[in-house]
Amino acid sequence: MKARRTGFTLVELLVVIVIIGILAGLLLPTLSQALAKSKDVHCINNQSQHAKALLMYAAQNRNQTIRPDPAGHWMAALDRVLSVGPSAEVRLCPNATRAAPSRGSVNLAWKYNDWIGSIAINSHLAAASPGANDYTLMSQTDAKTPAFVDGAWLETGPIGGVSWPSDLNGSSNWILDRHRKAIVMSFCDGHAERVELSWIWDVKWHRNFTPQGKQTNPTLGIW
Repeated sequence: MKARRTGFTLVELLVVIVIIGILAGLLLPTLSQALAKSKDVHCINNQSQHAKALLMYAAQNRNQTIRPDPAGHWMAALDRVLSVGPSAEVRLCPNATRAAPSRGSVNLAWKYNDWIGSIAINSHLAAASPGANDYTLMSQTDAKTPAFVDGAWLETGPIGGVSWPSDLNGSSNWILDRHRKAIVMSFCDGHAERVELSWIWDVKWHRNFTPQGKQTNPTLGIW
């Protein structure tokens, strides 16, 4: 009587390995995309909490926008509402959770004294000595006014009109490509969303800023 064969032959094992490899090749891009979108949502939620805290701060301070506390920054002032401390997860984009020594980059959070974060406030909401372009009351803002964005430093704003940085990794305080040619931006009505870099000038950055519509920069891959 012929003995029954057990186990796989080498050819069968190789076929199984090839099939697994094909399936992995098909699934990995989908999983990677799902992970990226999950990080988008996480960052949107964090920024939305900051924007809502800004509204609560105004409600407790006679409609004022943020005034830096004696330490000289907006984080401590806003933390009277957030109450989360200097290194809380809510201050971080999931794509930049590790802190740099000071200024951050596309994949590093910034560090200021004991405070770390990857979210920057619109500098026109937190001027220590407000000028003609700066908001002093939350009632002057609207749903098109940016509150917070992905940032390499604790505050940010446009570099003179429509001006792109030399790269998108953190060479300036300005634009960072943390979300696949997009940033997460929250607004002064409390909502937050992922905004394509080509549309970041189509908002009301300061009191005298005219939204510019879509802007492209082929050199930086922005269309």
